[in-house]
Amino acid sequence: MRELLLASVALGTLAACGGSGSSSPDPVVFAPAVGNLGGEADGQIEESNDGTKIVIDVGTVAEALDIEASRAVGSFSGAYTSSGDVLASAFVSETSTSRVGIIATHDNSPGAFAAQFARLEETTLPTSGTATFLGDYVGYQARGTNNVWRATGAAEMNVDFENSSIDGEINNRVISRLDNGTPYAGYTTEDILLEETEFDDNGLFDGTISGGTISNGSAGETVGESSGTYNGLIAGDIGQEIVGGVSFAFDRNGEELREAGVFATGH
Repeated sequence: MRELLLASVALGTLAACGGSGSSSPDPVVFAPAVGNLGGEADGQIEESNDGTKIVIDVGTVAEALDIEASRAVGSFSGAYTSSGDVLASAFVSETSTSRVGIIATHDNSPGAFAAQFARLEETTLPTSGTATFLGDYVGYQARGTNNVWRATGAAEMNVDFENSSIDGEINNRVISRLDNGTPYAGYTTEDILLEETEFDDNGLFDGTISGGTISNGSAGETVGESSGTYNGLIAGDIGQEIVGGVSFAFDRNGEELREAGVFATGH
Protein backbone atom coordinates (compact mmCIF):
# COMPACT_ATOMS: atom_id res chain seq x y z
CA MET A 1 0.00 0.00 0.00
CA ARG A 2 1.30 3.46 -0.83
CA GLU A 3 0.69 6.36 1.51
CA LEU A 4 -1.44 9.41 0.77
CA LEU A 5 0.60 12.61 0.47
CA LEU A 6 -1.69 15.19 2.05
CA ALA A 7 -1.41 18.97 1.71
CA SER A 8 -3.62 21.22 3.85
CA VAL A 9 -6.92 19.36 3.46
CA ALA A 10 -9.78 20.80 5.52
CA LEU A 11 -13.07 18.97 6.03
CA GLY A 12 -16.22 20.95 5.42
CA THR A 13 -17.43 20.05 8.91
CA LEU A 14 -14.63 22.05 10.58
CA ALA A 15 -15.56 25.36 12.19
CA ALA A 16 -14.97 28.46 10.06
CA CYS A 17 -12.15 30.92 10.80
CA GLY A 18 -12.43 34.70 10.61
CA GLY A 19 -14.77 37.36 11.85
CA SER A 20 -18.48 37.30 12.42
CA GLY A 21 -20.63 36.42 9.48
CA SER A 22 -18.11 34.01 7.93
CA SER A 23 -19.06 30.38 7.49
CA SER A 24 -17.52 27.20 6.18
CA PRO A 25 -18.87 25.62 3.00
CA ASP A 26 -21.50 22.97 3.51
CA PRO A 27 -20.07 19.43 3.45
CA VAL A 28 -20.33 17.68 0.10
CA VAL A 29 -21.76 14.18 0.50
CA PHE A 30 -21.64 11.61 -2.32
CA ALA A 31 -24.02 8.65 -2.33
CA PRO A 32 -22.90 5.11 -3.25
CA ALA A 33 -22.31 4.80 -7.01
CA VAL A 34 -21.11 2.39 -9.70
CA GLY A 35 -19.19 3.11 -12.91
CA ASN A 36 -17.85 1.12 -15.85
CA LEU A 37 -14.72 1.53 -17.94
CA GLY A 38 -15.32 3.99 -20.75
CA GLY A 39 -15.38 2.51 -24.23
CA GLU A 40 -15.40 -1.13 -23.12
CA ALA A 41 -18.02 -3.76 -22.32
CA ASP A 42 -19.72 -3.60 -18.94
CA GLY A 43 -18.45 -6.02 -16.32
CA GLN A 44 -20.16 -7.23 -13.18
CA ILE A 45 -18.35 -7.37 -9.84
CA GLU A 46 -20.22 -8.88 -6.92
CA GLU A 47 -19.30 -10.18 -3.50
CA SER A 48 -20.14 -13.84 -2.91
CA ASN A 49 -22.65 -14.87 -0.27
CA ASP A 50 -20.00 -15.79 2.27
CA GLY A 51 -18.42 -12.33 1.95
CA THR A 52 -14.91 -13.60 1.29
CA LYS A 53 -14.62 -13.66 -2.50
CA ILE A 54 -15.29 -11.39 -5.44
CA VAL A 55 -16.96 -12.74 -8.57
CA ILE A 56 -16.29 -11.06 -11.92
CA ASP A 57 -18.32 -12.19 -14.92
CA VAL A 58 -18.31 -10.64 -18.38
CA GLY A 59 -20.70 -13.19 -19.85
CA THR A 60 -18.17 -14.40 -22.44
CA VAL A 61 -16.54 -16.77 -19.95
CA ALA A 62 -18.32 -20.01 -19.10
CA GLU A 63 -17.25 -19.88 -15.47
CA ALA A 64 -16.84 -16.67 -13.51
CA LEU A 65 -13.52 -16.08 -11.76
CA ASP A 66 -13.61 -16.22 -7.98
CA ILE A 67 -10.96 -14.00 -6.39
CA GLU A 68 -10.23 -13.40 -2.75
CA ALA A 69 -9.89 -9.64 -3.14
CA SER A 70 -7.17 -7.56 -1.59
CA ARG A 71 -8.53 -5.64 1.38
CA ALA A 72 -5.92 -2.85 1.33
CA VAL A 73 -6.17 0.46 -0.54
CA GLY A 74 -4.18 0.37 -3.75
CA SER A 75 -3.49 -3.36 -3.65
CA PHE A 76 -4.85 -5.90 -6.15
CA SER A 77 -5.40 -9.65 -6.03
CA GLY A 78 -5.58 -11.60 -9.28
CA ALA A 79 -6.61 -14.89 -10.85
CA TYR A 80 -6.10 -16.65 -14.18
CA THR A 81 -8.06 -19.46 -15.80
CA SER A 82 -7.76 -21.48 -19.01
CA SER A 83 -10.53 -23.64 -20.43
CA GLY A 84 -9.97 -24.91 -23.95
CA ASP A 85 -9.46 -21.91 -26.21
CA VAL A 86 -10.93 -19.50 -23.68
CA LEU A 87 -8.45 -17.70 -21.43
CA ALA A 88 -9.38 -15.17 -18.75
CA SER A 89 -7.55 -13.14 -16.14
CA ALA A 90 -8.89 -10.69 -13.57
CA PHE A 91 -7.78 -8.42 -10.75
CA VAL A 92 -9.79 -6.90 -7.89
CA SER A 93 -9.13 -4.41 -5.09
CA GLU A 94 -11.58 -3.37 -2.40
CA THR A 95 -11.90 -1.69 0.97
CA SER A 96 -14.94 -1.21 3.17
CA THR A 97 -15.91 1.82 1.08
CA SER A 98 -14.74 1.11 -2.50
CA ARG A 99 -14.23 -1.69 -4.99
CA VAL A 100 -12.59 -1.89 -8.42
CA GLY A 101 -11.88 -4.78 -10.76
CA ILE A 102 -11.02 -5.70 -14.34
CA ILE A 103 -11.21 -8.83 -16.45
CA ALA A 104 -9.63 -9.70 -19.82
CA THR A 105 -10.68 -12.62 -21.99
CA HIS A 106 -9.75 -13.91 -25.41
CA ASP A 107 -11.09 -16.78 -27.47
CA ASN A 108 -8.97 -16.88 -30.65
CA SER A 109 -10.03 -13.28 -31.28
CA PRO A 110 -8.94 -9.82 -30.15
CA GLY A 111 -9.04 -9.49 -26.38
CA ALA A 112 -12.20 -8.28 -24.65
CA PHE A 113 -11.92 -6.08 -21.57
CA ALA A 114 -14.48 -5.19 -18.92
CA ALA A 115 -14.09 -3.26 -15.69
CA GLN A 116 -16.21 -1.85 -12.91
CA PHE A 117 -15.58 0.44 -9.94
CA ALA A 118 -17.88 1.31 -7.07
CA ARG A 119 -18.35 3.57 -4.07
CA LEU A 120 -19.89 1.31 -1.46
CA GLU A 121 -20.67 3.86 1.28
CA GLU A 122 -21.38 7.58 1.53
CA THR A 123 -18.41 9.94 1.14
CA THR A 124 -18.15 13.34 2.81
CA LEU A 125 -15.69 15.32 0.74
CA PRO A 126 -13.21 17.97 1.94
CA THR A 127 -14.20 21.43 0.70
CA SER A 128 -10.71 22.92 0.45
CA GLY A 129 -7.09 21.92 0.07
CA THR A 130 -5.22 19.63 -2.29
CA ALA A 131 -4.02 16.05 -2.00
CA THR A 132 -1.97 13.50 -3.92
CA PHE A 133 -3.19 9.90 -3.81
CA LEU A 134 -0.83 7.01 -4.58
CA GLY A 135 -1.63 3.41 -5.39
CA ASP A 136 -1.47 0.66 -7.99
CA TYR A 137 -2.53 0.09 -11.59
CA VAL A 138 -3.24 -3.19 -13.35
CA GLY A 139 -4.55 -3.77 -16.85
CA TYR A 140 -4.32 -5.69 -20.09
CA GLN A 141 -3.02 -5.02 -23.58
CA ALA A 142 -4.48 -6.71 -26.66
CA ARG A 143 -2.79 -7.03 -30.04
CA GLY A 144 -3.36 -9.11 -33.15
CA THR A 145 -5.92 -11.88 -33.26
CA ASN A 146 -4.99 -13.90 -30.19
CA ASN A 147 -2.53 -12.10 -27.96
CA VAL A 148 -3.26 -10.47 -24.59
CA TRP A 149 -0.54 -9.19 -22.29
CA ARG A 150 -0.65 -7.98 -18.70
CA ALA A 151 0.32 -4.44 -17.64
CA THR A 152 1.12 -3.37 -14.08
CA GLY A 153 2.35 -0.11 -12.66
CA ALA A 154 1.89 2.69 -10.14
CA ALA A 155 -0.95 5.24 -10.05
CA GLU A 156 -0.93 8.84 -8.86
CA MET A 157 -3.97 11.11 -8.63
CA ASN A 158 -3.89 14.83 -7.74
CA VAL A 159 -7.03 16.51 -6.42
CA ASP A 160 -7.93 20.14 -5.82
CA PHE A 161 -11.02 19.88 -3.63
CA GLU A 162 -11.91 23.57 -3.70
CA ASN A 163 -11.91 23.74 -7.51
CA SER A 164 -13.27 20.20 -8.04
CA SER A 165 -10.37 19.32 -10.35
CA ILE A 166 -8.40 16.11 -10.73
CA ASP A 167 -5.50 14.80 -12.83
CA GLY A 168 -2.85 12.11 -12.54
CA GLU A 169 -0.59 9.60 -14.21
CA ILE A 170 0.16 5.89 -14.47
CA ASN A 171 3.90 5.27 -14.35
CA ASN A 172 6.51 2.50 -14.14
CA ARG A 173 4.38 0.16 -16.25
CA VAL A 174 5.71 -3.35 -16.83
CA ILE A 175 4.36 -5.47 -19.70
CA SER A 176 4.27 -9.20 -18.93
CA ARG A 177 2.72 -12.54 -19.78
CA LEU A 178 -0.98 -12.93 -19.16
CA ASP A 179 -0.78 -16.28 -17.39
CA ASN A 180 2.08 -15.89 -14.93
CA GLY A 181 3.17 -12.25 -15.01
CA THR A 182 6.67 -12.90 -16.36
CA PRO A 183 7.92 -9.52 -17.71
CA TYR A 184 8.83 -9.14 -21.37
CA ALA A 185 12.39 -7.81 -21.63
CA GLY A 186 13.48 -4.83 -23.69
CA TYR A 187 10.26 -2.79 -23.73
CA THR A 188 10.14 0.91 -22.87
CA THR A 189 6.83 2.28 -21.61
CA GLU A 190 5.61 5.87 -21.64
CA ASP A 191 3.74 7.16 -18.62
CA ILE A 192 -0.02 7.39 -19.12
CA LEU A 193 -0.93 11.03 -18.45
CA LEU A 194 -4.43 11.62 -17.11
CA GLU A 195 -5.23 15.15 -18.27
CA GLU A 196 -6.90 17.58 -15.85
CA THR A 197 -10.66 17.35 -15.60
CA GLU A 198 -13.39 18.13 -13.07
CA PHE A 199 -15.38 15.82 -10.85
CA ASP A 200 -19.12 16.38 -10.79
CA ASP A 201 -21.69 16.76 -8.01
CA ASN A 202 -21.66 12.98 -7.52
CA GLY A 203 -17.89 12.71 -7.20
CA LEU A 204 -17.57 11.14 -10.66
CA PHE A 205 -15.01 12.23 -13.24
CA ASP A 206 -13.92 11.50 -16.80
CA GLY A 207 -11.18 12.92 -18.99
CA THR A 208 -8.70 12.21 -21.75
CA ILE A 209 -5.26 10.58 -21.67
CA SER A 210 -2.00 11.00 -23.53
CA GLY A 211 1.14 8.87 -23.63
CA GLY A 212 1.11 5.21 -22.61
CA THR A 213 2.78 3.81 -25.73
CA ILE A 214 5.37 1.02 -25.59
CA SER A 215 8.37 0.30 -27.81
CA ASN A 216 11.31 -2.09 -27.86
CA GLY A 217 13.85 0.08 -29.64
CA SER A 218 14.10 -2.14 -32.71
CA ALA A 219 15.32 -0.64 -35.97
CA GLY A 220 12.53 0.69 -38.16
CA GLU A 221 9.91 0.50 -35.43
CA THR A 222 7.06 3.00 -35.71
CA VAL A 223 4.83 4.01 -32.81
CA GLY A 224 1.86 6.36 -33.23
CA GLU A 225 0.31 8.68 -30.67
CA SER A 226 -2.21 7.23 -28.23
CA SER A 227 -5.84 8.25 -27.89
CA GLY A 228 -8.16 7.35 -25.04
CA THR A 229 -10.05 8.24 -21.89
CA TYR A 230 -10.12 7.67 -18.14
CA ASN A 231 -12.91 7.81 -15.61
CA GLY A 232 -13.56 7.04 -11.96
CA LEU A 233 -14.95 8.22 -8.65
CA ILE A 234 -13.92 9.51 -5.25
CA ALA A 235 -14.71 7.21 -2.32
CA GLY A 236 -13.84 6.64 1.34
CA ASP A 237 -15.80 8.06 4.26
CA ILE A 238 -13.85 11.36 4.05
CA GLY A 239 -12.78 11.17 0.41
CA GLN A 240 -9.50 9.34 1.03
CA GLU A 241 -9.82 6.86 -1.86
CA ILE A 242 -9.97 7.20 -5.64
CA VAL A 243 -10.73 4.31 -8.00
CA GLY A 244 -11.25 4.24 -11.75
CA GLY A 245 -10.18 2.97 -15.13
CA VAL A 246 -8.23 3.83 -18.29
CA SER A 247 -8.93 2.78 -21.88
CA PHE A 248 -6.78 3.77 -24.87
CA ALA A 249 -5.19 2.60 -28.13
CA PHE A 250 -2.16 3.38 -30.30
CA ASP A 251 -0.51 2.06 -33.45
CA ARG A 252 2.77 0.13 -33.36
CA ASN A 253 4.34 -1.10 -36.60
CA GLY A 254 1.00 -0.87 -38.39
CA GLU A 255 -0.92 -2.84 -35.74
CA GLU A 256 -3.41 -1.38 -33.28
CA LEU A 257 -2.66 -2.05 -29.63
CA ARG A 258 -5.43 -1.55 -27.09
CA GLU A 259 -4.91 -1.26 -23.35
CA ALA A 260 -7.46 -1.13 -20.56
CA GLY A 261 -6.65 -0.92 -16.88
CA VAL A 262 -7.91 0.09 -13.46
CA PHE A 263 -6.34 1.98 -10.58
CA ALA A 264 -6.90 2.09 -6.83
CA THR A 265 -5.36 4.88 -4.78
CA GLY A 266 -5.59 6.31 -1.30
CA HIS A 267 -3.88 6.28 2.06
